[in-house]
Amino acid sequence: MSLPKISHPLFEVLIPSKDKRIQIKQMLAKDEKILLMAKTVEDPVEQQVEIIKAIRQVVNNSIVTPGVDVNSLTLFDIEWLFIKLRQYSVTNKIDNNYDDYEEMQDWTKKLEEANDPYLQNPNLKPKIPRPEPHKVTIDLEMLTIKWPEDRNNKIKVDGAITLELKYPDASLYAEEDFLKSNGPDMIMILIRNSIKAIHDSDKVLDPKDFTSQELTDFLNELPIGIYDKIQTYLNNMPHVYYEIKYTNKLGNERTIVLSKLSDFFSF
Repeated sequence: MSLPKISHPLFEVLIPSKDKRIQIKQMLAKDEKILLMAKTVEDPVEQQVEIIKAIRQVVNNSIVTPGVDVNSLTLFDIEWLFIKLRQYSVTNKIDNNYDDYEEMQDWTKKLEEANDPYLQNPNLKPKIPRPEPHKVTIDLEMLTIKWPEDRNNKIKVDGAITLELKYPDASLYAEEDFLKSNGPDMIMILIRNSIKAIHDSDKVLDPKDFTSQELTDFLNELPIGIYDKIQTYLNNMPHVYYEIKYTNKLGNERTIVLSKLSDFFSF
């Protein structure tokens, strides 16, 4: 006698960057264990690396359609697929609490005017009650991808050279070298990973055929205007998008924009 085989329903989802529909199955108990293990890492940077790796693995485990390379997907692809996976595996509704910025500012001002000891010692009970968070329900069915107005990915450098750009692969955001870098170094790594091809007259050069240093030297020789255009392209990357509208306790209409995975879930 053997245990019964559990069947799992299939769902069709879109890979946004590729405009391609694929089939996925529900998240399983073993997938949740992968996510929980990533949370046990204590170092913040290493934990971020492990969480991104875990999310990619869970998404990969759920994909039924053959030939889909998770490593080639963008970060917003992974976020979109993971949210949709959560929607089909658990529920499309997520209850969350948000502190209203204006209410918190107003409360802090009143504490200062009252010279409340809570400001010096948060362990004390404030004389003026803290504003209650706003309880909201997120409907994942209403989630969208926010695309930039200009989706042109080719930048002409001069009469012969044109850069063809792409959105960086999600795997980049799980690399410690990238996460531990900052400022110009992080921007350079991001730009290097956003180059799909370099068109030089009748030749098409693949960035993978060159070392990181060779690409860095090439990019450093770009006119500042061209370099700025690349950064603008990266600053306007597509992202998951959801709006919550409400009226706060001060009578003002407010909008909360959710645009990354951590806005929807805590890891």
